[in-house]
Amino acid sequence: MTLQTALFSNSVEPEANAAVADFASSRIWGEPGRFDRYCTLGVFQNEGLIAGVVYHNYDPQAGVVEMSAGAVSKRWLARPVLREMYSIAFDQLGCQAVIARHAEDRCDLRRMWKAVGAVEYVIPRLRGRNAPAEVVSILTEEAWKASPYMRH
Repeated sequence: MTLQTALFSNSVEPEANAAVADFASSRIWGEPGRFDRYCTLGVFQNEGLIAGVVYHNYDPQAGVVEMSAGAVSKRWLARPVLREMYSIAFDQLGCQAVIARHAEDRCDLRRMWKAVGAVEYVIPRLRGRNAPAEVVSILTEEAWKASPYMRH
């Protein structure tokens, strides 16, 4: 499986940036248009978009960005894509930490974030009274660089 990636922003390719964000939004919430002020990483296979990563809620003073992703297959999350995904946050955006939010019952996402070195905090009722608790995962630059995914 050959995967290719491309980074998009509103200043360079606004249409592609919006398309990747809408792709991710549709997979996460079932509808496009849920992101505001973002840049994206598109993951392509056979020239088709199979995953979109959205970098949003960027706070350059704190050095923090939130990352959300949606995909049509779990196979997109290969080691080279992981490296590029976090390199954008840490090396290009200059962040010291990356945050992700997901439902407590998303064991696959929780396992992936823990595998790269993130610490998680479970917050009851943040998604609503009868919804699963919200998990906030935070990955620091130091934890990412010490993770097994950075070994060659």
